[in-house]
Amino acid sequence: MATQVPNQTHDDLRPAHSIPLLQRLPRTSLQKLKTYALVLFFFLCLLPIHLAQLFYYPMSFVPGGIRECYWWGIEATKESFGRLLLLISAPTTLVITCGEGVDLDKVVKKDKESGKWVLKLEDRSVFVSNHQQYADWCYLFCFSYLADLTGALVIFLKASLRTVPMAGPAMRLWKFIFLQNWEKDRVPTGEALGQLGRRAVKHKRKLAVLLYPEGTLVSALTRPKSKAYAEKKGVPDMRNQLLPRSTGLLFSLRTLKQHVPDLALYDITVGYPGMPPAAFAQSYYSLASVYTASQGPPQVHLHLRRYDLPSLPTKTSPSSTENTEITAAITPSVSELNTFDLWLRERWTEKDELLDGYYEKGEFAAAEGQRREIKLELRGIDDWVSLSRVGLCERRKADWVSIEQLAIASCYVAVYGAYRIVKWTAPRVLIWAAAVLARVGF
Repeated sequence: MATQVPNQTHDDLRPAHSIPLLQRLPRTSLQKLKTYALVLFFFLCLLPIHLAQLFYYPMSFVPGGIRECYWWGIEATKESFGRLLLLISAPTTLVITCGEGVDLDKVVKKDKESGKWVLKLEDRSVFVSNHQQYADWCYLFCFSYLADLTGALVIFLKASLRTVPMAGPAMRLWKFIFLQNWEKDRVPTGEALGQLGRRAVKHKRKLAVLLYPEGTLVSALTRPKSKAYAEKKGVPDMRNQLLPRSTGLLFSLRTLKQHVPDLALYDITVGYPGMPPAAFAQSYYSLASVYTASQGPPQVHLHLRRYDLPSLPTKTSPSSTENTEITAAITPSVSELNTFDLWLRERWTEKDELLDGYYEKGEFAAAEGQRREIKLELRGIDDWVSLSRVGLCERRKADWVSIEQLAIASCYVAVYGAYRIVKWTAPRVLIWAAAVLARVGF
């Protein structure tokens, strides 16, 4: 049972993030004005990013180098969005601790140019995390920025987010994967992952895939479902999380592993300050409170563990197919699925124990020296300039995109745009002209 927290009063000195949302004081007129200003700022920044996506989109239909310009542009706009998220998520500090398979001294280093902390992770990895509140993925987006993986990040999301104005189409163009029903989504998910994996290897590109095995937030609504699922399987339920589902993660690992032999798996355990044991993070943090009421967490604690795929029960048969069909080599047997399900549940039990210690001590347990605090901030002038140019020219990524290809792509976009304008306007002009002529008696 969560500890009862008293309502906030005007002379209350407790930080707002440590008070449940429903017990906080109503926002003042000035705070509401700041909310409208931030929302306006966010969408004004998001609009040119989305327009840049639409600029590149026609190139996806043209084979060869021009299609690679499309991928390059989409990754660049995703990087700009990541910088925008980091900008509005500050001031917050990421507290990173490490466990199994991770040496913090090798992972967290000072950047020689900016002098700021950066992360050195594998170029192609799958990340799994516990899911506590809706801003989780925003902070992991910021985490990917520190690892220079923002442009390569692909997130598994609920299908309902596809229809969010402006952001939904943007996430589709970023190749985020939306799930609603696994039986229906299994084949398109395999096709999308296969395409991403092949391209990452062929063009020596980075790839970071983020999944939430719990499938949804831990809350008062989902906790009974997790308990019922645990009883059905005859296993103990979690205390701070939901029981993870292994089917989608195993399928994703097996699919990617066929194309990406050097794939790594990272497990991230997220903890938020100000919450008593057994409380739900979404009762203390919401997108509105974090981003529009300036009541976000002063710190976000991330405990990092790493696993080599050869050591996991994810074995696949060699596949000679070059297409993206879901073959028997990808689909696990019942025994393989049960073995992996047990392995994942054991890792989630360890995460539950980590969270027990976090709520007791206010930080994750880590060996001496295995802790770093990284303030969320843009690294330098290049990142600020990137926000304004929304990735339309990123010189460090132009090593495989020639000036000729960019010129051809620009001409193609101009011609395609003119064609669409003519196609849309010509019939309407003719109808209007016919109506005018009919009125004057011709």
